[in-house]
Amino acid sequence: MYRFAPTHHQGATVAGLSKSFSAEEIGAIYASNWERDFSQGHPDISTAAIRWTAVKNYATKHGGDVGPTAAPFTDAVWKLVNGNLADFVHGANSTSLGASKIRWSRRSTCIA
Repeated sequence: MYRFAPTHHQGATVAGLSKSFSAEEIGAIYASNWERDFSQGHPDISTAAIRWTAVKNYATKHGGDVGPTAAPFTDAVWKLVNGNLADFVHGANSTSLGASKIRWSRRSTCIA
């Protein structure tokens, strides 16, 4: 399996689908792929990503002003920063995050 940075991931997806699907269909497929990826992780990470998207979209339409989207994004990020790292592994959807293959030492050091 190869892992790509988002730009390369998008390029690989578009190149692989462009002979069979329209640009609109490829966009929908790409968006669904990201939604699936986020659904396999902790919901707080998804929330922060969705709120960041809201900040970017609002700022694009309002000359760089982030307006009312800043506070929800900031709250989501602080929830992540102040959260317990073990919750991200052993919390929601923990099986998809590989909790069965990872154990934590007493010092919360990940041991694969």
